Amino acid sequence: MNIEIYAWLKIFHLFSMVAWMVGLFYLPRIFVYHAENRYSTDNNVVFKTMEYKLVHYIIIPAMFSTWVFGISLYFITGFYEVNEVWFLIKILAVVLLSMFTFWCRSITKKFKNDIEIRSSKFFRYVNELPTLIFLVILVLVILRPF
Repeated sequence: MNIEIYAWLKIFHLFSMVAWMVGLFYLPRIFVYHAENRYSTDNNVVFKTMEYKLVHYIIIPAMFSTWVFGISLYFITGFYEVNEVWFLIKILAVVLLSMFTFWCRSITKKFKNDIEIRSSKFFRYVNELPTLIFLVILVLVILRPF
């Protein structure tokens, strides 16, 4: 294994993951404000633009690059952790985050078409989901329980 290639892959994997998570922390918060101001025409346009750009320019590309660099790390290391329980749970958590990402994208489309009917309170609760999943991933990666 080439240590330098591994280090660069890890840097890009972590950078992508941070960008993805920052986007997932912020987007549901925008949904909260959008739901509270859905009848304000000026604000509505601004929120739609913010949501679209955050999803399509940051979150989705960061999610895909996180996956690509993460999979690349396991190709270069020889898949030695694939059968460990902590790793399998981590992959499940990352899949859940990916599903959450696509769900957020669908909410963005609903807001764009003025058909989103959920309350700001709903989005306040939803805002906590990526934080909890991310915490699980961090515990699994750093402590490697099981």
